[in-house]
Amino acid sequence: MTTFENELRSRFGERLQTNASLKPYTTLRIGGPARFLIEVEKRANLIEAYRLALNYRIPFYFLAGCSNVLISDDGLPGLAVINRCRSIEWRGDRTVRIEGGCSLDRFVTELSKRGWADLSFAAGIPGSVGGALAGGAGAYGRLVCEYLQQADVLHCDGGVETMAAEGLGIQYRSSE
Repeated sequence: MTTFENELRSRFGERLQTNASLKPYTTLRIGGPARFLIEVEKRANLIEAYRLALNYRIPFYFLAGCSNVLISDDGLPGLAVINRCRSIEWRGDRTVRIEGGCSLDRFVTELSKRGWADLSFAAGIPGSVGGALAGGAGAYGRLVCEYLQQADVLHCDGGVETMAAEGLGIQYRSSE
């Protein structure tokens, strides 16, 4: 076992899988194995995994809904983390704090049940909320990001920053 693998195992225990097939995680059920794979349900674990890979200079892959991802049959050489951070925190002032691993379709449904913001244009768009924002998802002339006030961003250096929506450079089918 490598030092990196030992450290992953000490921090994530049985959640760490090695040479795990990514097929069950992708919408199209394709893709080879990830050298290392972890599913996380807490934001702190997601950040910890990223910083650990960064420290060891191991390639890192964020995945969530995997609806807009094609993974080679050769797989991924580093650490793939499946973002299962899905909490939705409803606030009285008609704002919501939502984690990026939440299904976009689930979020649209929950908003609709409460009679809050009309994101019905996004109903049926597969994938996660985080993926929808990163990918500039939208339909019928509307963008999901139009309803975003701010987002916590994990930078390449491992730092986390809360950024206003306008600073994210989100456009139809792209983002900075």
